Amino acid sequence: MYGGDSEVEDLNSKLKFGKAYAIDEEHDYRFRVFKAYLRRAKRQQKLDPGAVHCLTLFSDLTEFKFRTHFVGVNRLRPSADSQKVPILPIGDLASYFDWRYHGAVTLVKEQDSRGLRWSLSE
Repeated sequence: MYGGDSEVEDLNSKLKFGKAYAIDEEHDYRFRVFKAYLRRAKRQQKLDPGAVHCLTLFSDLTEFKFRTHFVGVNRLRPSADSQKVPILPIGDLASYFDWRYHGAVTLVKEQDSRGLRWSLSE
């Protein structure tokens, strides 16, 4: 997959994932990031031939941008004046509780133009 022409792979990736960039500078920057991803994937594939490295809709993102936009919560250190939450007794709780029947879970929503979907609760 990663031995071919990076421009062809970039075009295939953009078509597959519906990528479009507003200005040439953005395209050029994303293409450089994409080529770096291909080099990294090729290196990783050599290190672990049993693994499968493929193009994803994230292949034109830097690791920093991916982490800041798509990887969980940034865990902050508690401030000096923060207090611990007390552990409450759980002896009288139901053994099963389905939040769907209590209005706490919504349908999956599309979050942006890339078609990413997240399951949210309100």
